[in-house]
Amino acid sequence: MLRAAAHTQAVVLDRPLPFDPDEIRRYLDLGAQGILCPFINTGKERGVLWKPCRYPPQGIRGYGPRRAGVYGFDADEYFHQANEALPCITIIESEQGAEHITATKDIVEQARSRTGREWNVCHSE
Repeated sequence: MLRAAAHTQAVVLDRPLPFDPDEIRRYLDLGAQGILCPFINTGKERGVLWKPCRYPPQGIRGYGPRRAGVYGFDADEYFHQANEALPCITIIESEQGAEHITATKDIVEQARSRTGREWNVCHSE
C-alpha cells in the first residue's frame, strides 16, 4: 500500500505493532511518510521513538547513497528538511502513559523549540 499511495495525495502514516526502532526504520525506508506509534508510556520512550525517525545527528535513521544519486544532491539540506517534516506521533493508551503525560509533553516542547514548528498534545479525561 505504501508504494500505491506514493502516486496519490494521501499522507501515509505507518503504525508499527511493537515499539521496535528497526521496524520503524524499515517502514520509513519503504515510503511511509510518518509514524503513529501506540503504547508509549513514558517520556523516555517518547524520546527514544524520535531516534529512528530522524537522520543523524538527531537520530539513527540510515542513509546509503548510490554513486549516481549523489550528483547535485545536497544531503545536509535534505536531512534537515526531512527531520523537520516527518511526523512521529505517539498514542498513549495506558494508565502509565497518562501518568507520564507531563514528561511526554516536555519532549514535545523540546521538539517545538528545536524545529520552530507547532506540535500538539491532545488530552481527554
